[in-house]
Amino acid sequence: MTDCTLNTSIKVSSDIDLYKTSSMQISKESKTQLDKQRSTINLAAILSLLDVQICLENDSEILAVLTDQKTNINEILIQKQSDKKGSFKTAEKEAISQLQNQVSSLEKSVDKKFETILESIKSSQSTTNSWAQIAAQNNQKEQEQQKALAEKKISQKQAEKLAKKQAQIQNQNDYEARRLILHVKTETWKNFNSYNLRNQINDAFLQKENIANSVIASVTRSRTDFSIVLTTMSEYNADFLLEKQQIWEEVFSQNIKSVEKNTKWHKIVVHEVSILSFSASDDLSILRDEIETFNSGFKLLRDSNWLSSEENRQEKNMHL
Repeated sequence: MTDCTLNTSIKVSSDIDLYKTSSMQISKESKTQLDKQRSTINLAAILSLLDVQICLENDSEILAVLTDQKTNINEILIQKQSDKKGSFKTAEKEAISQLQNQVSSLEKSVDKKFETILESIKSSQSTTNSWAQIAAQNNQKEQEQQKALAEKKISQKQAEKLAKKQAQIQNQNDYEARRLILHVKTETWKNFNSYNLRNQINDAFLQKENIANSVIASVTRSRTDFSIVLTTMSEYNADFLLEKQQIWEEVFSQNIKSVEKNTKWHKIVVHEVSILSFSASDDLSILRDEIETFNSGFKLLRDSNWLSSEENRQEKNMHL
């Protein structure tokens, strides 16, 4: 309960009896004074009742209304007592002004709350959009990462494949660099012994150069022409053998016609060669000159040879 003290401008008894209009005939001036007195007493009684109610009221909103009403009625009572007619209108204007201010404040409060709600909704939508954008960006970033990873794997595979191919080519080149071709006489080619030739060459390096480890890994015979192939160990190559040719060439007892490094070359077949023009063995060197002269970029390693036997060529020549 609110702790308050009852205080009014006019004291009335606890047993309040509001004045009622009498049917007594009185003068106009006396009637005015009587009405004023009655009005004053009634207003004082109302104020007393409001004070009691204000002391008993616990609801803050109702209490504010009662307090405003008390203020207004008290202003009216003061006007009645002072006979100042303008005071009530001033109080009325002030009351209206206060009411207008309260309404304006309430409108502003409502507008502010409404704006706060709108901002909250916009923020929520913005947050939703932001999450959607973040999700889309993450999805795009993930796709780009997967694409980059796939390209990287492809690139790695291609690089590995290329490196493997280059390694194979390098190994092949290294192997070919270790091979030396000896064109020998027919007798040496027919009496070929790979094991003996390899050991004899390695012994020659040991005796003359004091090279204890093996220089020659293998000695093989070509199947297409009268040539022998010397293949060195990985520590040596054909250039080393050419540099040291005087050490190992005695093993072949002057039976070497020519020596050349291993070179990639291709076999070609020439058709419609005139048998009459190039029938003799010496004519094949002329054929070689013809091929190299009239085919720019062609370089033959040796003279050509017939694929068919001499008897077959003679028979074809006779039919022609």
